[in-house]
Formats: sequence, structure tokens, C-alpha cells
Amino acid sequence: MEEDLYTYAVEGLRTLIIASRSIQKDEYVKFKKVYKQVQAQIGPTKEQTLMQIYDSMEQNLRYIGCSAIEDKLQEGVSVTIAKLMQADIRFFMLTGDKLETAIEIARSCQIIQEQMYVLILG
Repeated sequence: MEEDLYTYAVEGLRTLIIASRSIQKDEYVKFKKVYKQVQAQIGPTKEQTLMQIYDSMEQNLRYIGCSAIEDKLQEGVSVTIAKLMQADIRFFMLTGDKLETAIEIARSCQIIQEQMYVLILG
């Protein structure tokens, strides 16, 4: 799986991992109750609490498979970036993508060019 995901990422593809697990009815009922309570809340910790609830359910998953799709840039992105660079405007690319995917996307839209030095902060 890791090898396949790396290969997909290097090709600049979006990846999806498919996994499952069986849960008992009482575990689902408890999850649903807590989930509904948190959904009804208003406040700065709501999103963090939801993420914790999701994380608790995403344990002991059984790997089924993975897939990848091409995620094309919106029309005009490459041209806009090229014009910004011609105008000597500097910018940073911030992304939540896998490093390999981000690099390939940056190359495809000319953010990273042959003569450039790539600095990765992590």
C-alpha cells in the first residue's frame, strides 16, 4: 500500500484509501449520541471535538485497497501563475497534500521551474 500511494503521489494524483471495520450496535448508539451532542454545540472547540470523535471511530481499520485520480487544476491557473512570476511577484505554495503530490502539481503549473532551488519546510 505505501509503495502504491507513493507512486500515485509522485505522479501528482489524488489518493483515496479504502478501509472498513465492524462495530457493535451499542458502540454505534454511543457514537451517535455523542456526535449529535457535539453537532448541536456552538463554540471554538466544536471542530476539534468532532475530529477526536472521528479519530476514535477510525481505529483498527482493515485495509481494503487504494485508488488514485487526476485532480486537474482549474482553467487559467497555470497562465495566472506564469504572469505573476513574469511580474517578479513571489509567492508560497501551502498545501495539505503529500509532499510528492505537491511537488508534481507545482511542477505541472510551473511554480517549480528547472532552474529553481526547492526549499521544503517541515
